[in-house]
Amino acid sequence: MSSNLKILRKCEYCNQTFIAKKTVTRFCGKVCNSRYYKSKTRADKVQASDLETVSRGFKYQVSHLDREVLSVAEVAGLLRSHRGTVYGMINSGALKAAKIHTRKTVVLREDFLSLFDQQMWLKTVAKKPVETQKGDDESAASYYTTAQVIALFGKSREAVYTMLQRSGIQKVKVGKEILIPKDAVDRLYKQKSAPRADPLDGERRANQRLASKPIRISDCYSIEECVQLLGKERGLLYAIFKRRNVPKLRVGQYVYYLKRAIDKIPKDAR
Repeated sequence: MSSNLKILRKCEYCNQTFIAKKTVTRFCGKVCNSRYYKSKTRADKVQASDLETVSRGFKYQVSHLDREVLSVAEVAGLLRSHRGTVYGMINSGALKAAKIHTRKTVVLREDFLSLFDQQMWLKTVAKKPVETQKGDDESAASYYTTAQVIALFGKSREAVYTMLQRSGIQKVKVGKEILIPKDAVDRLYKQKSAPRADPLDGERRANQRLASKPIRISDCYSIEECVQLLGKERGLLYAIFKRRNVPKLRVGQYVYYLKRAIDKIPKDAR
């Protein structure tokens, strides 16, 4: 017996509206019904495969710790780092290893696990100067955080790291935070904030004294003569003379510059 119901529904696969004759109808036709269940089955299989791959890789890594001797690649896999990082730790003495062949380096499991004990010891030592700042010795050995150094110098993070590297200041990494020795940062800040003497100050003062005296045209060069003498363009000479406060004499629309001041300009600035 056919149904007399007519219900407006939206297909769960193609999102097209259709007239359903049953309250439980979910798809507009057999094609959408079949495609929906195929896509669902395919997605379930992919998800199950991904879970199996992740669990298999985890079991593979955990199984390494059952061995007494680990290779460099296995250590890098356990640390989730590059083999070059492991070799760097070996060369710096942070990780003990044995070279049993020209192209074979191994690490004992005990030495690998002791690496984490060393990191915990470093973390405890590095935190002490930061937490306690009571005495002079403790305050001198305290640390700045990276955010504090950035706020102190008013520079970006990359600029601060470059400045610390050029100054030879070593950083201490505690977990995810990087600490910088406070005394070294204070010395660097004092050095950077100290006013620098301008080498042109003496020449400017001498030119000011010359400008206070009367100037005659016979004692000056024209701008054309300055171009031939110094071998530079007119616009560049105007900037050089202004920076050095070279005395000048204006006659109408022409400007003349004092010979004594021009002759004192160093050759490397010409």
